[in-house]
Amino acid sequence: MEGFLCPTFGLGGVCQTRGRKRNKNKNVSKAERLKRRQLKEEREAEKKRFNFMERIQMRNAQGSSSISLKDIGRYDAVKLEEEAKKNDDQLQLMPIFGICTTEHMHSQFLPLATALAYIRRTHSPSIYGKSDPLLQLRIELNMSTEKATKFVPDSRQLIVLPHPFKHSEKRTILAFAGTKELQSEVMTQGADVALGPEMIKKILKGHFIMDDYDFCIAHDDMARHILPLRGVIKTRFPTKINGGIGEDLVGILHNFLSGVNLVVRRDAVNKEWGLCEPLVGRLNMPDEHIEDNVEVIVDALCKQRKAVLGSFINRACLITVPAGPQQSFFPIDVSPWEPLATEEELEKFEQSKKKKDQKKTKKKKAADDDEEEEGEGEDEEKTEEDGIERLFPNLDKIDEKTLLKLM
Repeated sequence: MEGFLCPTFGLGGVCQTRGRKRNKNKNVSKAERLKRRQLKEEREAEKKRFNFMERIQMRNAQGSSSISLKDIGRYDAVKLEEEAKKNDDQLQLMPIFGICTTEHMHSQFLPLATALAYIRRTHSPSIYGKSDPLLQLRIELNMSTEKATKFVPDSRQLIVLPHPFKHSEKRTILAFAGTKELQSEVMTQGADVALGPEMIKKILKGHFIMDDYDFCIAHDDMARHILPLRGVIKTRFPTKINGGIGEDLVGILHNFLSGVNLVVRRDAVNKEWGLCEPLVGRLNMPDEHIEDNVEVIVDALCKQRKAVLGSFINRACLITVPAGPQQSFFPIDVSPWEPLATEEELEKFEQSKKKKDQKKTKKKKAADDDEEEEGEGEDEEKTEEDGIERLFPNLDKIDEKTLLKLM
């Protein structure tokens, strides 16, 4: 019975009995203690980087798909620069042969004309056989701001390009027009619905659903009528800034139908990283037209972040839509179109940074002084208590009556 209950019964008949744990009270060296302390401090510092709710959001987001890990992956400029400095002697600036590995090369950013020539070669009749695929610009963004806890918010806007093209995107547009003649004209030009001032109250009461429409446009005559709808339409409310309101309602409609969506998305896992994937044209367009479209897109995108903080674009890759059997991407140089901060802006930014640093140092000094004063007060109390104990060593045993007599 004892052999049957043994965990190793049937494996040679040898039964192992566990003894005491060895090396339990082993002496730990100073180096080992220092190493453990450093690891503990690193863990605590990592925990303090994010608050409780941010850690929960990151944990939930790790299960979902991260946009930084999709398609061609993420370009970490800081990490690659550090590696390039370490291996500066070994890395090559330009490839010697036609085939090379990226590990032995500096990051290559091609001119737009060169990238278009490569794409036309791969889409020739002998390879892919597609002469007019859509061209997409995959723009990786640096979403960090002045404050470490704040990032550039997600946004969506429509941009009118100087050289429009057929992008085959279906958009539902609602138009506000004052007269029935203008309403019928807008409907014939491509608007889904055209409404007049009599429908405003019905929309506010909820009899007409506005969620089914992507964009809203309006004539200048309807400006005062649609003001109560600002809370209902929210980001789709037509303004002069987004180009949704004006006198030429038909022209505004054509701009919204042919324009390009500029959607900025922030990564759920890596909050300092964002992505924007606008369409820039078709491959059969002239290089000058595609270049003009890219310039307008980069200019509109860089307005969402201060130029003083540095480059907003980490990398911009030119790809085709739909992709071939193996999607090829070409990083292009967009620095000629990125805005640069002026000397006045840089001086103001440095001055504000110095003021913030001075405030932080003052707060730290005040906190240190308070801690020193508290420590001195505690030391004085301890010295008084020690003096009383020396005079009356058996103070705890003395009754209240005797204490009153001594007082």
